[in-house]
Amino acid sequence: VIEPLRSKDVEERKNYWKHIVHAELCHILYSNGNQYTGNCIMSIREGQGVLTYKNGSIYKGEFCNNLPHGKGTFVDASNHAYEGTWNYGYYYNEEKDVVIDLFEPDEIVESCTPVSQ
Repeated sequence: VIEPLRSKDVEERKNYWKHIVHAELCHILYSNGNQYTGNCIMSIREGQGVLTYKNGSIYKGEFCNNLPHGKGTFVDASNHAYEGTWNYGYYYNEEKDVVIDLFEPDEIVESCTPVSQ
């Protein structure tokens, strides 16, 4: 019988991995023309960063597991700004309607280079 993990065990594992795998400052170029500068773990956007899209749109803020998640600002190519809390790539308005979806399914990493601090 496999016992489910208790929340205490999950937190202990998270803390363990934080010490082994830590975020580094990097610059990532994608095959679709987008680029990212900020914290990453093994080419995965994690923490604070700036994602610049090929069309000129920019997202600046927090990332979790490669997606905008947490506090951030997105400025589209027409200079419309959306500032607030993002939820795994989605920005919702006050009525809880999805306003922006920043998921990019065709992002393939072409290069990931450390940035000197």
